[in-house]
Amino acid sequence: MIEEQYINFEFILRYIRSLVTEDVKQLYDFAMDKDIPVAKPETTKLLYLLAMIKQPKRVLELGTGIGCSAVILSKAISEDATIVTVEKNPENYEEACKLFRENGLTNRIFPKNGDGMEVLQELTQQGEAFDFIFLDSAKGQYYDYIPYLKKLLPRGGILVTDNVLYKGMVANDDLLILRKKTIVKRLRMYLDAISHDPELESVVIPIGDGISLTVKK
Repeated sequence: MIEEQYINFEFILRYIRSLVTEDVKQLYDFAMDKDIPVAKPETTKLLYLLAMIKQPKRVLELGTGIGCSAVILSKAISEDATIVTVEKNPENYEEACKLFRENGLTNRIFPKNGDGMEVLQELTQQGEAFDFIFLDSAKGQYYDYIPYLKKLLPRGGILVTDNVLYKGMVANDDLLILRKKTIVKRLRMYLDAISHDPELESVVIPIGDGISLTVKK
């Protein structure tokens, strides 16, 4: 079972999770039982709320996992909206496809099995646009994704990025694990870049493992 590490006091986390709806909890437990990393329940609930407010017509997710976040997102948006979700791991991809079929979502969620950077390059070359992007993939690549994410987002588009505080290590060197040094360095580069880019407006929220919320001006 995946061991969780927290960026908030555990009593606050327990209380916040007690307020999360049962459908989110069930999908989170489903992923944990399979030992698959997935967005924390409180993060997923915030993602759901943001999508409900924005009501995007096209959603892009990088890091499908086994499909839990995409299923939740599909419940927040209109039935004519679509989700493209990208997963590199073939086994996780197959699990996600199965989950989408079981939930009757194959006409709304379109999974891609491939490398995130390669898919971003392909989508950019095709002139695609997504008004809501959820980034939850290889954390060491977030910084390299920025030029493509900016091209794919229209004005007013929302980018939600998970794990940006990475168990607190991004904010505090005292917590740093040596073998995670490169990931932490690149996450700091990512946050600095999106926070000071004149085309973007960003904020970091200490929920789950830390998320950043970015809007293209």
